[in-house]
Amino acid sequence: MHYTCPLCKTENKIDASFHTVEYVCKSCSNLIDVSKNTSTKVVKKPIENVVLEIGQQGIIDGTAYRVTGIIIRKYGFSIFGENII
Repeated sequence: MHYTCPLCKTENKIDASFHTVEYVCKSCSNLIDVSKNTSTKVVKKPIENVVLEIGQQGIIDGTAYRVTGIIIRKYGFSIFGENII
């Protein structure tokens, strides 16, 4: 599917076999509601330990996977061993 960000007009190609409800624009990092074609908030892009960008493909144990989202979980007062201030 191809979606055009209503704010920055960047084309976002989403190669997914499931129904897309929201996506984060690859250019301006706004969370876009697909049905309303509006921004709901700006999402801070994670930079820690991100190996593949959304849309890229990787292989794990011989099986190809496409990245459809990135989640960073916070545990206590640190992320990946770094202190949060």
